Amino acid sequence: MTLNLRVITLIVLAGFVLITLIESNDAARSTRHQGPPGAQYENWVRPYTSRPLTLNFRGEVVRLRLIITAVEGDEEISSQRKPSILTALNDRTVAYGCYIFADGRIHYFYSGSTGVSGSGYPTIPEGELERMDKLLANLPDDGARLPPAGRRLVVQTPDGNRWRAQVYDRADAPAEILEILRLSRSGIRSWLPQFQPVSERAAHDS
Repeated sequence: MTLNLRVITLIVLAGFVLITLIESNDAARSTRHQGPPGAQYENWVRPYTSRPLTLNFRGEVVRLRLIITAVEGDEEISSQRKPSILTALNDRTVAYGCYIFADGRIHYFYSGSTGVSGSGYPTIPEGELERMDKLLANLPDDGARLPPAGRRLVVQTPDGNRWRAQVYDRADAPAEILEILRLSRSGIRSWLPQFQPVSERAAHDS
């Protein structure tokens, strides 16, 4: 019975992440080069604001207090006006991060073209939860503008009966966001550019 509940829980969580990933990709395609930056922003964040505030976890309905998601690998999709079938098949977009349950438990997730995986469930100490809640109550304004593709960090917090989603640049995240990443134990790090050498020479050639 316990094994069945774990399987069901994983399926539910996987579906939650996969739907968001699919819809965010669709939003990215539909907003590319369409309308002002504000309209592109609204279309991109819409999938993150329309998800349920609760999860069915091991047969129990649990409320979420926070979702943090990093989106990477979407640079090629976001740069094309009309993505080809080949681009869609080779989509390397991944979404990873964590859910924070109301009681402080953490569930990690990873979703990409190869599938969905999850793990957990450490618990955030009460004192750190209080510190994190204070930060979440005063999140920095994201300016309603999307950071460059490949560097987007989505912070979702409950706002009435729906999610409020803010999008930050992992290359230039405010100090408050970096502290939330630390307290949440999300494992998400700041974005740093990756430099490839122009050419390579074997040691014995020098």
